[in-house]
Amino acid sequence: MKKQRAMKWSMLLSILILTGCFVAFLSKGETGSMSGVIKDKQTGKPMSGVTIKLIGAGLSTQTDSTGYFSIDNISVGNYDLLVSVNNYQAVKIEGIAIDALTVQQLELTINEDVSGQTAVKTISAQELNIKTEKLNSADESQLNDSGLAEHMPGSSVKVIEKDAAKKSAKAAAGRGVLGIAGASGSSIGAMGSVYLNPPNGQKYWDMYHHDYGTNPFIDTEDDNLSTFGADVSTASYSLVRNYITNGELPPKDAVRVEEFVNYFKQSYKPAEENIFSIGTQAMPSVVSKNYQLVKIGIKGKEVKAENRKPAMLTFVIDVSGSMNIENRLGLVKKTLLLMTRELRAGDRVGIVAYGSNAQTVLNPTSDKEAIESAVNELYSEGSTNAEAGLWQGYQMAAKYFDSRAINRVILCTDGVANNGETSSDGLLKQIEKYKNKGITLTACGFGMGNYNDVLIEQLATRGDGTYYYIDDLNEAKRVFVEQLTGTLQVIAKDVKIQVMFDKDMVSRYRLIGYEKRDVRDEDFRNDKIDGGEIGSGHTVTALYEVKLKNQSAQNIGKVTIRYKSPDGKDVTEIEEPITMKSPESTQEISNFQFTSAVVLYAEIMRESYWAKDRELSEVKSLLNGMDQNFKSHYSQFEDFNDMVNRTIKLKSAKMIGENR
Repeated sequence: MKKQRAMKWSMLLSILILTGCFVAFLSKGETGSMSGVIKDKQTGKPMSGVTIKLIGAGLSTQTDSTGYFSIDNISVGNYDLLVSVNNYQAVKIEGIAIDALTVQQLELTINEDVSGQTAVKTISAQELNIKTEKLNSADESQLNDSGLAEHMPGSSVKVIEKDAAKKSAKAAAGRGVLGIAGASGSSIGAMGSVYLNPPNGQKYWDMYHHDYGTNPFIDTEDDNLSTFGADVSTASYSLVRNYITNGELPPKDAVRVEEFVNYFKQSYKPAEENIFSIGTQAMPSVVSKNYQLVKIGIKGKEVKAENRKPAMLTFVIDVSGSMNIENRLGLVKKTLLLMTRELRAGDRVGIVAYGSNAQTVLNPTSDKEAIESAVNELYSEGSTNAEAGLWQGYQMAAKYFDSRAINRVILCTDGVANNGETSSDGLLKQIEKYKNKGITLTACGFGMGNYNDVLIEQLATRGDGTYYYIDDLNEAKRVFVEQLTGTLQVIAKDVKIQVMFDKDMVSRYRLIGYEKRDVRDEDFRNDKIDGGEIGSGHTVTALYEVKLKNQSAQNIGKVTIRYKSPDGKDVTEIEEPITMKSPESTQEISNFQFTSAVVLYAEIMRESYWAKDRELSEVKSLLNGMDQNFKSHYSQFEDFNDMVNRTIKLKSAKMIGENR
């Protein structure tokens, strides 16, 4: 049996490392970059989760679902490269020169020990088909000195302009086509194309975000109505925090201001008679001078944990190969185990897992030991057939639907769908018919470096649910332990908000954030248009910068909330005037100041036009100037303060690097 297994492995896969292959670039004369693609030679499929470590530079990365990797800001010099794959012996590649805008080629072998026997795997580096001009003689001499030229038979070495080369490499992978230039006499063969399977109809690469734009200032004479769907998703904040924690500045499109603001606890008065309470306050804006910042605070009615409805939960868990990167599946397991331990008698959990195919892991049960055992036995394999996973998960949820319970699908994924229907539109067709039957969706994102933020956000929005990004176990506890009732129990569906400004009091206004939740004014009372779902005790904060015509104005308009009951049968509207009331207590002032600091940070980080002249040092000054007692007792202050400090350091380091 061992001999057969060893033979199977030895016949299995040789691996191509297309290192652009290794593409070494010079940047600003002192730093360079390296990028490439790792593919399975036998099947032509990309390999995810391969670790590439540049020894001596303190830099490392992993390949994404398309096999691509990139290491930037490498100081010029010679380095050794360590390449490792699960269950393989690590391979050390010596003498990689980051120096003279070269394409380098390497040929290596790695060994895998299978049941006491060794199966030899071949890793070879071949040039990606990017051409500009040949190296000059000095560069050729330098390459020969590195000892690498002997590994590049029958292939010319090319000079590549840095940005163009990196763009070309990514564009090729994004199209799903990688050109392979085979060396003369090699087993790789002549130049050919290998087709990958990126998301249908989408240009996906690495971390995929979307630019929803930035709301403009609007004259009330032109339009004094502002309408949008409520949103309590908080994924953007924890996602950006993970970028910063990992020592990277986030792309501006990852920042959604409303998700930053709604991440933090607010001290709004609880609702008494209605489902929602509404309050308004105003202070001078920290973003735009000579404007007032109007804060509209909405709080949902709280349902005590002991009064929560029983839950029928279907975990749909991505166990594809990409979930093995950074131990994403490990964090998913810990998250679900935390949640399971919070469940009550009468709650049931079913589990569907999907990689290349979907399978039922556990039919719905209240047996916590059975649930924990099923979760612990999950392992990573295959491609990512999200379509099959969601379809089977929703079928399970529908089969075991309980009209007296919370019926929810909880999706745990990195959003990299590369098998089956992989566009958000295609996947949405699978869930549209279920949400009207009362089955809602909580979408939880995991992972960095190979993550589709847009896909997960759209699934949650259209699935009548909420989107969370779980960057660590503390975030998992916040969502599934501390806020479990709010996460599970919906108190209102299709919540829409409309603000009407008094033209005599307000000359212009700007809604900060909620660009992706924009609703046409005339659709406010169109109940076929989706709003947002609000859970027990959730808060929604809307912030407007307003220019007053009369500085002593007190009542400047009204805010109206329209929502459906959880079963969708009843529609209700409530409204409150918008007053320019200043916060009075130290607690209220500090809370408003903190929210202002969060807004300014988010506006700067998303490169908002309205904050183009603002600096992060101003955010830091706002935090430093706040009441000490508030800073000591507000549990989330230190988390945000730490992120601001880290961001300032990263931006400073980036500026120093650009000016060197």
